[in-house]
Amino acid sequence: MADWLELELAEELHPVAAPDELWERVRGAASAAEFAGAACGRGRLPHRPEARRKPAAAMAPAVWASWPIAAIVTLMIAAATLWLVAKGQEPGLDLRQLAIQELRAPRAMDLRSSDPAQINDWIGREAGVEVGISERTGVRLTGARVIREVGARIAVVTYQVGDDTATLLVARAGSSGDFGHGQLQWQARGQNYALATSHASRAEAACLLCHAAL
Repeated sequence: MADWLELELAEELHPVAAPDELWERVRGAASAAEFAGAACGRGRLPHRPEARRKPAAAMAPAVWASWPIAAIVTLMIAAATLWLVAKGQEPGLDLRQLAIQELRAPRAMDLRSSDPAQINDWIGREAGVEVGISERTGVRLTGARVIREVGARIAVVTYQVGDDTATLLVARAGSSGDFGHGQLQWQARGQNYALATSHASRAEAACLLCHAAL
């Protein structure tokens, strides 16, 4: 090569900055080489980080907190009822309140009669309880019916005491023992009783159903 050409080339050759496009290609080639090495077992494969699962115990309070309070109360009542049924018992009846409801909004009578003996016999067959209405009752009988509440059969006797209307409810008792006789709700001979009258100040007059005199 001529001396003048070498001299000219030497003057033209000098360091220059690499273009940005070249650096992008170099980086891409390096990433491809790293991935290939990982596939052959010489490195770790890239992976997508998985979301950590919360333990079931940690999630339980949040789940319970989202339940409506009414639903939880309903479940508690249902569980208590199932427990009573499993033990062969029925949930307790508010016989006194039921007597008041029957007095205020009476249902249709199953038996219309003013005969004490007929009502006693009919209630014994249909409700399995004994009312024991006296043959000399001091009231005017109008009839009887049988209602069912929480699985229990309840006898209802309707009658008149003067101008007042009265209702007697009788149901089997869940436990033995007598108490409360002489009041508007009592238990005797394995049965529960409840009275309701249209005149609260003369409530004792309703007892003439079974007592000849007060």
